[in-house]
Amino acid sequence: MKYTRYDLNKRQTNGGKVMVFLVIVVVVALTLGTALAKIIFNKTPDAANNPKTNSTEQVGNANKGDTTVFSLVQCGYYSKKENADDNKNKLKDKYNSFTVKDNDRFRVGVLIGKTDEADKLSKDLTAAGVTNLKVNFEISNKDLCSKELAEMVSGYLQVIHTLEGKDTKSVKTDEFKKWTNGLQEDSKSEYFSIFQTLKKSINDLPAEMSKDNIESSYGTIFTALSNFKVK
Repeated sequence: MKYTRYDLNKRQTNGGKVMVFLVIVVVVALTLGTALAKIIFNKTPDAANNPKTNSTEQVGNANKGDTTVFSLVQCGYYSKKENADDNKNKLKDKYNSFTVKDNDRFRVGVLIGKTDEADKLSKDLTAAGVTNLKVNFEISNKDLCSKELAEMVSGYLQVIHTLEGKDTKSVKTDEFKKWTNGLQEDSKSEYFSIFQTLKKSINDLPAEMSKDNIESSYGTIFTALSNFKVK
């Protein structure tokens, strides 16, 4: 068996230096390790990616903006339907305008949809010299029924916006109805009657929607959303 041969004199001479070097290495390693640990464990990450966030912080962050917002871009508000329809028809060439009944008055709209879409269209209308304003509706996702209601409105709007396409003549509704009827219900929710009314309206849609159904569909959605109008 072979062993490595050491120079005993050299070992004795350099022993002190080696020990000092090792001590320095250990001290440096401990210092760096402590610093890195502070950086890693004391860093404040985004709450959604931090499994160690306490329950109070999680609830607070989850509730921030925990609403679904829809916007109506409105270009007129009238006491007489004929005046509303007259303005609607003037806008018809460039925009998907429609009239919806609001109690005893009538609103002329060009969009009900997401707020970013509404913001963009509102700016375009203003640039074109068309007077307009944005009306917001906020559905608080406080329970299952309110969440499902917001989903149902979103789905209905998607059908309408598809139908508004220039090359779209009609849209079949069977799949949308099937999806709607698959949503869960909570009869104890304060939004249950709104949910049920909108659901029935969707089930009453023809098997194939045409552009003639757009205005009445916007009216149905507006009626549901009017319960959540931001004052």
